[in-house]
Amino acid sequence: MHMDRYEGYQVKTLGDMSADEIKKHISMTAEALKKVCAQGVDCILANHALLRPAIAARATQGADIPYDVKLHGSAMEFVLAPHPEKMKYAVEGLAGARRITAGTDYVRSRVLEHFSWDNTAARIANLTEA
Repeated sequence: MHMDRYEGYQVKTLGDMSADEIKKHISMTAEALKKVCAQGVDCILANHALLRPAIAARATQGADIPYDVKLHGSAMEFVLAPHPEKMKYAVEGLAGARRITAGTDYVRSRVLEHFSWDNTAARIANLTEA
């Protein structure tokens, strides 16, 4: 697999990141997003199940800024399926989302397979039905 190269950084896939690396990434990015939020935003759109929803959740904690999540399916297929230990980050982010959108019936069905909170089906809109 070809990976981009950046001086001073080791590029990894999310599946290859350690728990400490993920925690650091979420923390640093959430702090940066808080600075953006402080400038005035109405809503945040976080894409994918990992890690952007967890970042949005932490960045908006204690603020009156909602965030929506658009699921594409790749994080579920390529990270959560082979690395279920990373599920906690997806659950953290999706649990606080105002709205969760799946782009296709297939993605919606995969979300329902992976996530099991009580009102999952009611919270996931499907763009094919909208």
